[in-house]
Amino acid sequence: MISDRVAPPDPVAAPVPASVAPAAPQMEYAKTSAGVTRRQMNLLLLFIVIDTLLFAALVCLPTVSPYLKSMWADYQKRREDQRHAAVVQAKLNACLAHTAPADQAMYIEEPVGANRLLAADAAAVLLPRELGSHRSDGVTLDSMANTALRASGWQPPARAETAAEVLAWRNMLPTPYPTIGEGETTLFLHQMKTPSGGQRLVIVSFAATQYITDLEPKKAPHRHYEVETIRTFKATVLDPQRPGLDASQTRMVVNDPAAARTQLLAVFAAGDDPHPVVDLQPVGRWRIFAGQADPADPTHLTIGYEIDGQAAVMDGWLNDGDRLMLTPRVGRMVAWTSGFEYEWDLTAGAPQPPGIPWLTAPGPASRRSP
Repeated sequence: MISDRVAPPDPVAAPVPASVAPAAPQMEYAKTSAGVTRRQMNLLLLFIVIDTLLFAALVCLPTVSPYLKSMWADYQKRREDQRHAAVVQAKLNACLAHTAPADQAMYIEEPVGANRLLAADAAAVLLPRELGSHRSDGVTLDSMANTALRASGWQPPARAETAAEVLAWRNMLPTPYPTIGEGETTLFLHQMKTPSGGQRLVIVSFAATQYITDLEPKKAPHRHYEVETIRTFKATVLDPQRPGLDASQTRMVVNDPAAARTQLLAVFAAGDDPHPVVDLQPVGRWRIFAGQADPADPTHLTIGYEIDGQAAVMDGWLNDGDRLMLTPRVGRMVAWTSGFEYEWDLTAGAPQPPGIPWLTAPGPASRRSP
């Protein structure tokens, strides 16, 4: 029998999901760089700048080169000028500050002391051994007189030389050089001031010249000779900032009085006798010491000296005309022989009053030496 029951429908099968379609393959492109980096750009710019500079140099260097060389030469000259100026100033400072002991002998006529000076100072020298004689036709060499001098054991004076400091400074200056007393004995080298306060470099130098004179030439074979010494003190005043040729110079000449001249008596067996009998009578022998700046008065200096052991002093006074007058404290000025040279007689009259000696000077005090 057929059942009227309807058979239940077959369960509907769940739809089978469609299979997931595979992803379409992507197209691959060639990978490119990330671009120019900043560092690379900087290098590129640097190369461009260098290339531009090289090109500019290639074009302009022929024109610019002389200018660059001139600039470099000017720079080097400025450096050399500065170095030279520093050296000159250092040497000038050594002159401005130079001092020597007050008891240091700079010139000695007595033989024992002269030999000591020569031994103590390698630069010290003797004056000439051969002396000239004053005659109507000038100065000549009297062979008999000098033979008598040698036989007597007479010795010329010894003197110190020019200060090394002032020579070192002078040699650094442009020519023509200023006067500094070269070849003479430097008695004083130091800074001083004018009464109005101007700084000056003051040099006092000394020179001596000796002559021998036959007082009785007609009494051969007996001879009576006299040795005369002329002593010259020279004061030079310079503005250290303008040395040049604008140097003021004043000279004081001290002549031996007749009573202060060495006498020499000689008897010759014949005119060519090399060993005459002699009698030397030395007198009036000087010793001069280093000058000293006055610590209490920058316009004043002193120089000590001795004559036959008798101590004496001379003063030096600087005025506003750059004239420095030397005035021994004995004797007096007897004559002006020129606008810058005067004679002093140590035996004449009363001592010269110190302090204002330049009032006796003729003409402007600022007169320069030729």
